[in-house]
Amino acid sequence: MVKRESKTELGAVKIHDEVIASIASMAALEVEGVIGLTIGSLPHKISTLLGKVSLSGIARQLQKRGFNHGIKVNTQDDEVKIDVSVSVEYGVSIPHVSKRVQENIKRSIEEMTGLSLSEVNVSVQAVQQLKVPVEAKPPTE
Repeated sequence: MVKRESKTELGAVKIHDEVIASIASMAALEVEGVIGLTIGSLPHKISTLLGKVSLSGIARQLQKRGFNHGIKVNTQDDEVKIDVSVSVEYGVSIPHVSKRVQENIKRSIEEMTGLSLSEVNVSVQAVQQLKVPVEAKPPTE
């Protein structure tokens, strides 16, 4: 296991919680069925305002700007615990998507940082329908 802060012959290496949160955010958004990260009912409010605009695209743009809402990193010594809150697409298997989120976050953080995760807790806070139902067309004469 690699420590969050270590020394090499060339100097110190530090891995900040924000970096771990960024990796977790990107890993969660890679999972099919995850629409975005959530803060309470924020995704629902955004989707109501924007209609059928992709929330994962919005979440990715926020993440690129340093916003990792929906991800909480708890570190004590060299033990890392992640709490992630997500919104999933209507119709997916929530247990299956949640397990894939856990696995992808754990794999990504461990491969990129060498840190060992003790927990990845997933909270599904919203279910949303991405596709707008097509209205029936009136019969042609």
